[in-house]
Amino acid sequence: MNARTRTSAFTSVAPDPHGAVERLRATYLQGQAACDELVLLARALPEWPLAAAQAAVVDGVLACAPAREFPPNSRRTSRFVRLLVRALEDESDVEEIDERLLRMCATLPMTPLVAAPELAYLHFHVGADAAPIVLRAADAWGAGAETGCCVWDAGAWLAFYALARPELFASRCVVELGSGCGLLSCLLARECAASELVATDVYGATVDNLRANLRRNGGADVPVLAAHGVAAHVALRRDQGLPTVCCATLDWTEPTLASATALAAVTPDVVVAADCVYSEELLDGLARTIRALLARPSAIALVASKRRSEETLRAFEAALVRHGLQGIEEAIGPPRAESDSDARERAQLWRLCDPSDVSLLRITPCD
Repeated sequence: MNARTRTSAFTSVAPDPHGAVERLRATYLQGQAACDELVLLARALPEWPLAAAQAAVVDGVLACAPAREFPPNSRRTSRFVRLLVRALEDESDVEEIDERLLRMCATLPMTPLVAAPELAYLHFHVGADAAPIVLRAADAWGAGAETGCCVWDAGAWLAFYALARPELFASRCVVELGSGCGLLSCLLARECAASELVATDVYGATVDNLRANLRRNGGADVPVLAAHGVAAHVALRRDQGLPTVCCATLDWTEPTLASATALAAVTPDVVVAADCVYSEELLDGLARTIRALLARPSAIALVASKRRSEETLRAFEAALVRHGLQGIEEAIGPPRAESDSDARERAQLWRLCDPSDVSLLRITPCD
């Protein structure tokens, strides 16, 4: 059909007793759902496909304040809008399509078959009473977007695990290895109340993006320090009775382990790492680094890995043994998910992979 346009005067979204607009908005901002699914959620809006529902999509989702301030991936938005307009055109009882949707179709970029990764914002739902974690991240790896600019499956699961068990991190000193874009570190600092959080990665561009994400999510003062300067900074903050959130560049492959040894002076209670077990060339350095950091007798490391290769996982376990460590696998699925509505909501919005595809090792020294 040839749909006519209309000018909308909507400046706010009408009350939504069924929460359908909120569901669509959260799923859109999360940036992980297929565009076809977004259209299905739009079709579930009250009064679909009439003018009120169309205005709700524009005002409550595409042009909402979070999307304007921290816009999601433009290619996904373009595809969603085009599929939405196509769905409206197929509805027999639609006489008008909101002109703003049509204008978006005309101005948003077309989605190329092959495109370079795009750095955009992902909004991770934390809970009904908490602000989302907003990360600048890439939708793929390559073309200058290092692995540390993406959110990987095991990283999302370890962050989910941490939210279900904040007591493991509250008032503790935590060091994260391979922090990437910082989903886990942001949650540990803001939601799990870690008293000291040191987020590390190897690439300068990744660390810069990591710092920006930590600052965006509540860490107003987040310095980037050399590894040998972290302990002094943490000690000063401890003396002042202040929490610490900082970033440091850390290379596991250093032959002398100078950086890891210097970082160990902060005496972390917990070391965390996610999706760092993927290349056998890095495994020995990773194991040595964890061993150096577990200087406190009660300290533990939690390492989550996607099961890409059982051979690589076994090689990592062997590297742990060589360096005087033992790893015990435990279930990563949150124990309270069935009774915790926020956990159920997170699990759905975060698009977590099957927990059986992720290994979680609790690592401690053998002696």
